[in-house]
Amino acid sequence: MKAQDSEKAQLLDAPVHRVNASFLHRLGMNKVRNVAMEKIDVSYAALSGQDEAALVAACKALWIEGLPVNLRRWDGGLNDVVVLDPRDSYGKLVWQSAVHGGMAVIGMQGTESGASSQSCFFLESSQDARVVRLMRALESQLCMATSARRAPPVDTEALPAIVRLGKDPTLRKVDLHAVVNGRSLWLLPSRGRVVSVSFSDQLSARDRLFRSDWEFRPVRGHMRPPGEFSTSLDAFYMEGALHRVDRLPIYPYALYSLRSWPDLGTSPHLLDPLRLIRVMRKGPATPSAMAADSGLSIATVSACLWGLQASGLIEVQTQVATQERARSLPPERSLIQRLVRRFGLA
Repeated sequence: MKAQDSEKAQLLDAPVHRVNASFLHRLGMNKVRNVAMEKIDVSYAALSGQDEAALVAACKALWIEGLPVNLRRWDGGLNDVVVLDPRDSYGKLVWQSAVHGGMAVIGMQGTESGASSQSCFFLESSQDARVVRLMRALESQLCMATSARRAPPVDTEALPAIVRLGKDPTLRKVDLHAVVNGRSLWLLPSRGRVVSVSFSDQLSARDRLFRSDWEFRPVRGHMRPPGEFSTSLDAFYMEGALHRVDRLPIYPYALYSLRSWPDLGTSPHLLDPLRLIRVMRKGPATPSAMAADSGLSIATVSACLWGLQASGLIEVQTQVATQERARSLPPERSLIQRLVRRFGLA
């Protein structure tokens, strides 16, 4: 612990250096030579011990490359980059504050103590091309620092059922007989319907889609489900995902678009998904940009996206996601603009 504190102090107090030209070349800035660059302010919050150590190692590597980093714990002030765990309740609060202050955000999702898998990804990027490049360099260093430990394979059966239905290739677009808590129902994407013997079976199963104790078996041939009660499969997935948004993981960072309009029926509880869908119809966007445009929380947006993915309605865009917030952010952010936003004077 003392060694880590010493490294952080060195990062904080070190003088401004000139940027290493070879490193600028690798960042795509090879036309710049001998340019003095100020410290990059990086703060962190709600990180595990492993993630914090990886962040310190990453910042140290950037110092060696000639890119100065000012690293400190989150204190509510202005920073260029904030690194946090988006699954943590405090991390989510810091994330919202950082977005309000116009800061770039990197998410780190370490595992429980004793495990070896860690990941890092952008949650909020910046319109400043220089900061975007520096963020990508920091992300690369974080990945390098955490990739030395071999990550175990993901156990899809341990995932919430709504997440597993979208991620497990053996379950996607397949008619399934599902059993949960002693109740049976048939998930039929070929017809866009969910069928059960009774309405109570559907309600009970729908409200347990955040749990992992589901059993799935493919429906063989043209077997006719014995159930008599049939409703929209898209609405079933969406309502189940929104039942416990706090129990679902944050949806991965990328640019997404809506493949087709979901069949949400006439449920009065699905107004939030409709707000999100209207945003998605404008064009590809990241989950954080969708949240900013729709006014929904990132947890609600993530839950909606898991529901849409289970229905096979999400399409990942291959273009680089550095411009994803162009619709919700002004083209430039001066220091005055950031101060205005930070203190609510806008």
